[in-house]
Amino acid sequence: VEIIRCWKNVSTLSLLNIIKYLKIIDPDLVYFNISMTTWGNSKTINLFGALIPLLSRLMGHKVVSTLHNILEITELNKIKYIPNSNITRLGASIATRFILRSHKVTVTMKEMKDILEKKYKAKNVVYIPHGTFNVRNKNPTFGGNKLLIFGYVSPQKDYDLIIEAVQELGNLQLIIAGTSHPKYPNYLETLKKKYPLDFIKYIGYVPENNIDSIFKNSTIVILPYKVCTGASGVLNLACSYARPVIASDLEFFHKIIEEEGQEILFYKDKESLKKLIKKLISDVELQRELGMKNLEVCKKFNLTKTAEMLVSLFEDVINEGKD
Repeated sequence: VEIIRCWKNVSTLSLLNIIKYLKIIDPDLVYFNISMTTWGNSKTINLFGALIPLLSRLMGHKVVSTLHNILEITELNKIKYIPNSNITRLGASIATRFILRSHKVTVTMKEMKDILEKKYKAKNVVYIPHGTFNVRNKNPTFGGNKLLIFGYVSPQKDYDLIIEAVQELGNLQLIIAGTSHPKYPNYLETLKKKYPLDFIKYIGYVPENNIDSIFKNSTIVILPYKVCTGASGVLNLACSYARPVIASDLEFFHKIIEEEGQEILFYKDKESLKKLIKKLISDVELQRELGMKNLEVCKKFNLTKTAEMLVSLFEDVINEGKD
């Protein structure tokens, strides 16, 4: 595998380097693995970035794009930091139409496929599950008092609710692992200053070789999302380590487990969250039951199978039109 780092997400002009290198390399197929905000922290950059798959096709390349989120499944009104305006929605709709000009577009949720086919009249959308990481903890242990929130620290997650609940319960350790989201570069520091509490351990950025110990030593993984924009990589990690999961009661999570079968306990408010944490911390057998069920999901929807489905799709697109 040869890696050529040919663009940066801070410059619209740098995205043109992708076009430059496509001319130089002339690949059999171009694959974009993207979300609506992959390209940068401004609407202009992301709209231009969404145009790149279309430009690649106009250059004569076969193009496949995996789209991880669409505006239609995102409740912007729940995130005050993201403007819920007609301009935002119009721009996202245009960006979606650009990406749909790829030969094939894969999505990680059946609901996204349904929306793209109904609203955008798309006929080239394929559902391929996100996939979970292969089993990373073959002999999981259970018990303890450590709660883990993993991933980018951003206003999309309700840290206030979690911290207040854990503080009121007492005798628990809350681990917040991850750095600030690129769109909110100072969010972690703001959270630290707001909650400089002994029971909270701020890990910051987690190198790949430290992920094992963090998940294996955690008792429960919490997904405190106010809103979800696509398949959760943290949920997949939790499953691969046989961790029980508690998540905010979003319709998104219900659809995910309906499609893939993960076991998640849902909370609606602080009191219901406290009851779930107390119940799960005190019941090691319940931890084991939920964790092992999540581990089984990894065997059915692992990333190896996802990769095989993608490669098969690539071959179909490359061979399309050949005699």
